[in-house]
Amino acid sequence: MNTTPKKIDIDIQALIEDLGLDDASVQILKLRRQAEFEAVEKYCNINCIKKQELDGGSVQFGWVIWQDKAARFTEAEFHAVWVDENGQFHDITPRIDKEKRIMFVPDNTRKQELIKDTKGVRTRSYTNHKMQNGVIVKPSTDWEAYMEPDKLARIGAKL
Repeated sequence: MNTTPKKIDIDIQALIEDLGLDDASVQILKLRRQAEFEAVEKYCNINCIKKQELDGGSVQFGWVIWQDKAARFTEAEFHAVWVDENGQFHDITPRIDKEKRIMFVPDNTRKQELIKDTKGVRTRSYTNHKMQNGVIVKPSTDWEAYMEPDKLARIGAKL
């Protein structure tokens, strides 16, 4: 089962290096529930936009690292966190699997984009970067998907 790793091991280090990032920037972040609005699972970019509307700050893109040590499987999932006025990162997006902490690697070269058109709002992001037994088996690629209007409405961000 994929879960949040407690420390950087050789597989995590190799995965981070394959993404062109530095493992020295890794942070363990605790989920911060939001009282002001309902943050929605899998909508990290919209949750961060809403938090920015309410409290200022900025959005930092990067990767959440997941690992299943028994299967020797490691995965990086593109993600966004909110950055407060002091530069501190905060994970405000709840997880489907109810994990309370994430291992986050900032990425200043990639970002998510929101695109509005006649069909709705879609996000342009990246697929997960996957490693099995120390070998990259599925590198990340560009990806787009429409967002569900009811979830956008629950968050209430101005897009």
